[in-house]
Amino acid sequence: MAIQYTPLQNLPYPDADSTIKDINDYIRNLALALEGKLVMVFPNDAARTTAVASPTEGMLSWLQDTNMLYVHDGTGWKQMYPSAPAILSGTVAPTGSTGAVGDIYIQHP
Repeated sequence: MAIQYTPLQNLPYPDADSTIKDINDYIRNLALALEGKLVMVFPNDAARTTAVASPTEGMLSWLQDTNMLYVHDGTGWKQMYPSAPAILSGTVAPTGSTGAVGDIYIQHP
């Protein structure tokens, strides 16, 4: 069986002229290719760490205990939703270029 791959996500599919002799292997390979591209759901961080020992950049996960969405940036899991506010401080209030909606600002005297 000749395998082709989609151009954007590199997902396997059989060549149109091929006969699929072992459909189970094809479905398994497709499932494995899709698994890391879906939002994975885990009860908590410990379960995610156990299940995904070597996460790769771009993986998404939802933790049920906190109801938060995370993305792996290649170095660690970063919270995406709900977005964590940035806490800024200083003697001058942030402007549009230094602050964003949802930021918390504490002005020091």
